[in-house]
Amino acid sequence: MSITPYILYPINPLSAVLTTAGLMLTSSDGTSAQKGIPSITGHPLGYSEMWSQGTSNAWQSLGALGNPSGNGWLRDATTLEGNQFVAGNWSAKFSLNSTGNGSYGFDAYLRVFKYNSVSALYTAVGVINKKGVTYGSGSGIATHTTGNFAFPAVPFYKNEKIYLDLWYDLTQNSASNNLLLVEGAGSGFGFTGMVLTSPGYQPLPAVSSGSVFHREDRHSRQRMIA
Repeated sequence: MSITPYILYPINPLSAVLTTAGLMLTSSDGTSAQKGIPSITGHPLGYSEMWSQGTSNAWQSLGALGNPSGNGWLRDATTLEGNQFVAGNWSAKFSLNSTGNGSYGFDAYLRVFKYNSVSALYTAVGVINKKGVTYGSGSGIATHTTGNFAFPAVPFYKNEKIYLDLWYDLTQNSASNNLLLVEGAGSGFGFTGMVLTSPGYQPLPAVSSGSVFHREDRHSRQRMIA
């Protein structure tokens, strides 16, 4: 059976389920919004998260990727509940711009999670990255495409939704201006320069109740013999 890739477009308008996060949509019209990301005044290095809503916070300068914060993007729809992503390749596109002069070098990390809308817990699915990204002043909007990253099959149960965040690890910084995250602006359509592509999903495999009962009966007999 042929499975259609499931493509998501992160956008700026807020999720109704996780109200600090932007949405992810399944369609695009190519429009974009530019949102300021953490300040890089003072030439900091290290890891910092790119918030879907932009932020005036200082660059985090962490030594490693942080925990999911809820400031990424969520697919609000219940489409994935009772389904599972098939094992296969995932990839992404992300876009950036700049407010002035200077150059940067960084590694980008796009992390995929399951988010439970009742417990508010995150479960890691996998990480997509693009290493050795460079950006210089006057480059305008620059879109980068990652390679393919193999993820195992991922089941989604009741209340579970797909969540994405984006982090940069600045390794070189000679600039005194802000980088800008470029994402979809509209409430109905995404931007073709900010994309998450998965291999697609199918219904969760049915569980044979007969098989379950046989296994339980065998374990019961073993306990009785012991």
